[in-house]
Amino acid sequence: MKLTRACASLAGIAIGAALLVSCSNGENLEASCQRLDALAAEQEEISFDDPDTEQTTQHVQAVVDDWQRIRADAGDDELAGAMETVEPLFDVLLAMASGELSQADGFQQLRDAADEPDISEAADVLVEKCEFTL
Repeated sequence: MKLTRACASLAGIAIGAALLVSCSNGENLEASCQRLDALAAEQEEISFDDPDTEQTTQHVQAVVDDWQRIRADAGDDELAGAMETVEPLFDVLLAMASGELSQADGFQQLRDAADEPDISEAADVLVEKCEFTL
């Protein structure tokens, strides 16, 4: 009987610890910013002039996937919110990469989006928190 209670207690402790880990606030701001810096370097390697649109699209999609993982792991709610706000801009990049949208039209859409208040505010948060520029 004592062994069963001990096992139950240990199981309860293990479950509690797992819940605490899963409910943690995510990674610290510095770690998120470092990951964004690495992602910026990866993003700079994207060439929309590459005739292989499939490869370019895959590269942009990998950046989008990394962006979403960083956002999901971010312990700073304001940073995560700003990242989520600017995510629709990646749709424009994906359309450019796949050839569905010309570079001229795509860059114009990105410039127009940057003037929207919510995107502008989110971009300011990214600069303020991580010195990250879109």
